Amino acid sequence: MIKVWSDVPGGRRKELVADIATILWVAFWSNIVWQLFEFLSSFAEAGRRLGIPANTVSRRIQELEEQLGARLMPRDALALERAG
Repeated sequence: MIKVWSDVPGGRRKELVADIATILWVAFWSNIVWQLFEFLSSFAEAGRRLGIPANTVSRRIQELEEQLGARLMPRDALALERAG
């Protein structure tokens, strides 16, 4: 018979630790993704750092989105305001 966490001695505690570890993992990666989003949301700043025009950055992001088949970030100021 297959045992589940609750059937193992101390299993509930192990399950709780695993839940907390998962929450911490999600919080950590959410923070990393948000920082990346903030950095990339400014095409002008990205262009300055890369030494290329902002419209080139925007075009390359759009090409990447087309290849991935998904939108990576909002384009309009209102959407950026809501995200922030």
